[in-house]
Amino acid sequence: MKALVIYDSTGKIWSIIYGEEELPPGVLAMFVNIPNGANLIRIDVSTPSDPQPVFEDYDDTDIGNLKKDMQQVKSDIERIEGKAKGNVSAANAVKMLAMVFTNEQALAVADLYPLWSDLNDGTTLTKQEEVVTGTEITKVRYDGKLYKVITTHKKQADWFPGQETASLFTVIDEEHAGTQEDPIPYSVNMIVYEGKYYTYNGVLYKCIRDSGIALQYTPDQLIDQYFQLVI
Repeated sequence: MKALVIYDSTGKIWSIIYGEEELPPGVLAMFVNIPNGANLIRIDVSTPSDPQPVFEDYDDTDIGNLKKDMQQVKSDIERIEGKAKGNVSAANAVKMLAMVFTNEQALAVADLYPLWSDLNDGTTLTKQEEVVTGTEITKVRYDGKLYKVITTHKKQADWFPGQETASLFTVIDEEHAGTQEDPIPYSVNMIVYEGKYYTYNGVLYKCIRDSGIALQYTPDQLIDQYFQLVI
């Protein structure tokens, strides 16, 4: 049975979808023909350009046969659900996987993440390291920027990403190298790193120590604490 398999760079499988005909952009995915009763356990990514499905072998004992029967039922259910949901299943699977992307990966598919303003009050926003089911929201878009949740909390109308919520969100910026030639535009709620260069209001600063937390103040307010002015 042909299935769309979404996996990560380690070969871990995040979703198996039946009834989908297009590969989703922005994620590692492939089509796999899964034999009846077989159990697809991972993707072999030892050769990244040629990923291969890995199946679990069942023995001929009663337990092995029972596992086969259970896997067949599971495959039938997934196939039926896939046909019913179609493209929606693929889209949801990609969005779920995107919640555990690295910062660099996340910026490449920023439009996959929800707008903070579209979320209902009371919606749980989860620190990525505390993800359990894969359905949690770990990143949001706000005011043209992508933010990462750094403290799990429930959304409140006045807790929007910004200077007052530095303990809840941090800005993601991996588009700039952080060199003098390509400094990182500074925003409040940003974690900064020693040796990197940042710009703020047209002025260049060099970070002199890792912040470890999202900063609530601007570089000109943190001279000799976290930044040096570059002249």
